[in-house]
Amino acid sequence: MLIHEVTSSLQLFSATVRVATSAGGTSSVKTAVHAESAQHARQLLTHVYGVNSVTGLVLVREKLGEAMTTTAAGPLTADQLRLKALSDQKAQIGQREKQERARQKLVKAQQQMAQSRQTAIKTLPTLGV
Repeated sequence: MLIHEVTSSLQLFSATVRVATSAGGTSSVKTAVHAESAQHARQLLTHVYGVNSVTGLVLVREKLGEAMTTTAAGPLTADQLRLKALSDQKAQIGQREKQERARQKLVKAQQQMAQSRQTAIKTLPTLGV
């Protein structure tokens, strides 16, 4: 198992697909699928419903576990969606900041280890080893 299989979250997609009816015609139905990306969702749906059956695919929820864009009272207003988008951007920036701090800390530790090795190599000949 790879680390990205555990850490990556699934996205929720809503799709409209064409299915065969018992009368020999076709009908459009809506369904939902969880996948890592739109391409993966389309591949899953194509495998289940057949080639050229997916007529529409829309991202419903960015990551599994996040709140959907509707409330008990109904869909969010444009102002509420803007605030939610800004809040999401703030969270993403905070996550990137944490990642950058961790990266810088790792680089600093690697530099200190390299410096310690150089110091140890220089002192070995003087110790008579």
